[in-house]
Order: sequence, then structure tokens, then C-alpha cells
Amino acid sequence: MGVTPSHLDALDLTAEGFSAGSASTGDQPSGESISAARLRHNPPRQARKAFLRGFNAHRAGDYQAAAEAFEKTIAIDPEFSEAHGDLGVEYTWTGRLADSVSEFQRALQLDPATALHHTNFSYTLILLKRYSEAEAEAQTAVGLDPADGVAHFLLGWLLARRPETRPLSENHLLYAARTIPEAHLALAQLYGIQGASQVADTEVKRYRQATALNTQHRNAVTGFLP
Repeated sequence: MGVTPSHLDALDLTAEGFSAGSASTGDQPSGESISAARLRHNPPRQARKAFLRGFNAHRAGDYQAAAEAFEKTIAIDPEFSEAHGDLGVEYTWTGRLADSVSEFQRALQLDPATALHHTNFSYTLILLKRYSEAEAEAQTAVGLDPADGVAHFLLGWLLARRPETRPLSENHLLYAARTIPEAHLALAQLYGIQGASQVADTEVKRYRQATALNTQHRNAVTGFLP
């Protein structure tokens, strides 16, 4: 399957003082190939139908209905790794983070080679403030799919939190900024800390251009770095 509900529709890191708005991964170029596990798996027709209902419900913004559809998918076909991963996404959106972790772990047991599972799991671990685990998942996702802009964004965000890894964050955020405007804000603060105020101002301008905002808006990221 191509783009699924596993592609996070929005990154919301407001718990850490950073809001990533509505950075969609669905339209990003991806270098990820279909894993061998996904190629081998042939879900029953009823499982595919339930999965499609979940997909459509997610796209309509009805995350509870999507979760119920993916739960039914898994009841029919417990080995459906994409359904486990997508159920993890719905549980995240509906605040069931502990259940989300369990679903991502199951998805990765069945199919550890799909980068999207690692990216989505990283995001949920960030919400749980399990940063070292989140960083490992984001690193794995980038390794599996170097074109995954969200994985680069999460990895850059995580690396920038710690002074000792901060120098490694810039390239990831620069890559993410191609498709995620809020990465420019993260870069602006990064450059500001380094004393490069002119470069920081340029990144804020790029954010404004990318989001086409003509009114007053946030030009600093608070709580992003210690």
C-alpha cells in the first residue's frame, strides 16, 4: 500500500514548547522500499476491507472510528503489521499513548524494516518524554529511508536538545526544512544559540515565506533547547 494513515498528518510538540503545525508526510518523496515482510504478507479480504475503512476514517479526522476499524483488522488478521502501526497512530491521536507503544512494538516485531513504523514510534516516545528511545527510533528510520523528512525533523529536534549532540542536528533540520516549514524555526533558534543572528533571522524569514503568513506570528521557539 502507498500512503497510509501511518503518515502523521501533524507534528505537535507543544509539550516541549515547539509546535510543528501541520507537517504532512504524505506528499514527501520517499526512498523507502517495500519490506520483505510486507511483500510476503497477504491479508484476507475482510481484513483489507476493515483496513480501508480505517484509512478513510483517519483521512476524515475520525480517529476513534479509525482505531475501531484497525482493531477489527487485527482481530481478523493479527499478523497485519501495517494495521498494528496504524492503530498505534490512532491511539496516539486519541491519547492512549501506552496502548500506542504496544501497537508500534508489535508492528516492529512483525516488520522491523518499515521506516514509517520507526518514525511514528519516535514521535509517540517524544510525547512520553522517552527521548533516548525516541532518538534511536528516529535514527533507525533515517537509516532505512533517508528521504523521510519527518524522521529527519524528529532526529534533528532530539539531537538539538542536548549540547553534546547539537552540532549533529543542523543537517537533519536542513533536510527537513525542504518540506516542513517549522524546521526553519528550529534552525533559527539553533543559529541564535551559536551567535549567528543574521542566519537565524534568515531562517525566520524562510519560515514566513514557506507558511505564507502575513500577520504577526511566532518567530522564536521556547523550551526547545535547555
